[in-house]
Amino acid sequence: MRNPGGRRPRTVCALATLATTVAVATVAAGAQAAVLPGGGPSGLPRLTAVGVPYVDDGTGAVDVFFADGRRQRVGPVELGLVPAGTQTWFGSSVATADLDNDGLTDLVVGAQGNGLGDGEDENSDTWITPPGTDAAPGDSGRAWILLNSADGFTADGVVKLEGPNRVGDLLGMSVAVGTRYGSVGHDVWVGAPGLTVAGHPEAGVLYRFSVTSDATPSLADTIDQDSPLVPGAAEQDDQFGRYLAPAANGVVVGVPEESVGTKTRAGAVYRMRTDRTTDHLTQAQVFTQNSRGVPGAAEKNDEFGSAVAADLGSGTVAVGAPGENLSDGRTDAGLVQLFGTAAGPKDSIVPAGSLTQASPGVPGSAEAFDRFGAAVAVGPFACSGVTSLAVGVPDEDIGANRDTGSVLVTKVPGAKGSCPTKALAQAANLPGAPEPYDLTGERLSVVHGGSTPDRLLIAAPGETGTDGTTGRVLVWQGSKAATSIIRPIADPHMSFGFAVAVDTA
Repeated sequence: MRNPGGRRPRTVCALATLATTVAVATVAAGAQAAVLPGGGPSGLPRLTAVGVPYVDDGTGAVDVFFADGRRQRVGPVELGLVPAGTQTWFGSSVATADLDNDGLTDLVVGAQGNGLGDGEDENSDTWITPPGTDAAPGDSGRAWILLNSADGFTADGVVKLEGPNRVGDLLGMSVAVGTRYGSVGHDVWVGAPGLTVAGHPEAGVLYRFSVTSDATPSLADTIDQDSPLVPGAAEQDDQFGRYLAPAANGVVVGVPEESVGTKTRAGAVYRMRTDRTTDHLTQAQVFTQNSRGVPGAAEKNDEFGSAVAADLGSGTVAVGAPGENLSDGRTDAGLVQLFGTAAGPKDSIVPAGSLTQASPGVPGSAEAFDRFGAAVAVGPFACSGVTSLAVGVPDEDIGANRDTGSVLVTKVPGAKGSCPTKALAQAANLPGAPEPYDLTGERLSVVHGGSTPDRLLIAAPGETGTDGTTGRVLVWQGSKAATSIIRPIADPHMSFGFAVAVDTA
């Protein structure tokens, strides 16, 4: 359980799917990051990329693990994007897809930059870059497409996503690549949750970039809660665009800071959709815990939308509300709300069931401050052909070890087939020994295996290895013996694995 005296701060770091390895390699400033040989752990059929935005005092990097065992640390200095020493937080978010149709998995990387400092008045225009100007890297966020090649990721493959850059916008804190049905190309969604909207600081904005089949991007839409097709209104500190999950012809947006009536930080979720024929935005859906069909009620600090995930195959959407209090008074025990496909407009969703650790058939017990639902993932990763749900409980105590963390794996209610429910934890069915503040389950993702079974990626960003590095990503394949471990390529003490994104190809 977390410290009842205050909320554990959210930390940024990212991961996307490819493959794995262990090694230490350093790259001189200004030199092109080399692709290193070496065999990685088994169990990943695709390339995996892990954002490490804290490395080099916040310059940031992305650790890339290729499916053939090679590995590469990709940084903004080596790519020629920024001077050495610039705090860009490169790797704040990562997504993967083959954007130029050459058969190689490419990256979309966010570098959120610095938000407004503690001594800065966010209500003053002093800290808002005027329209028509471009804030310096580090003062505002950036996002790039990095095209893969036979030589890995190089400066020749960099494509900037040209959006407005404003001081403190946190552009790139989240990215997602959406799959289109009915047209070619991709949609790349980039969140700027720190942006001021209509005088409301940190109301937040979501950018949609249309990317052609040769990876040429153009800004298609700038979306906020004052936009005509988006219900609600832009308000201070909503941070719209902070949490994203790719979905069919669109994206799911978690807004846990959203106030519902007088209930601050109650949270909301938006289903943004595009028309399958025109690619134009259509009317967005919005859900809170006060919405019809959603059990319970919106309450202060529920943080509904702190985690979002969508399965393209089944259409299932999962939403975490880790701040949910149970009816018996257990504070921040947490909840997950599920949504299914609707019979109405294409790509719309409808509320389905909800789940807590007190639900029938869920192993363990609900405890205060566990924050069940801090991470979610959906897909057929536990049993072949069966849509399953994974729920991260990173603040779960195991014995005397605080915030060691665990993961619940269970079949999505109503899904076809059968699959046993499991609670995953270190020393039980995950490798390693439980230690305080491992935060196992802080982030989750599904590796789509194609001809091989899907896998579940489990981030444990607080795990400390014998080599001095901090952070691990576990590749769960259904048994302890088959679980692989992804470790940082280089440099300790960076909380490797605080966010996870996956190639949905």
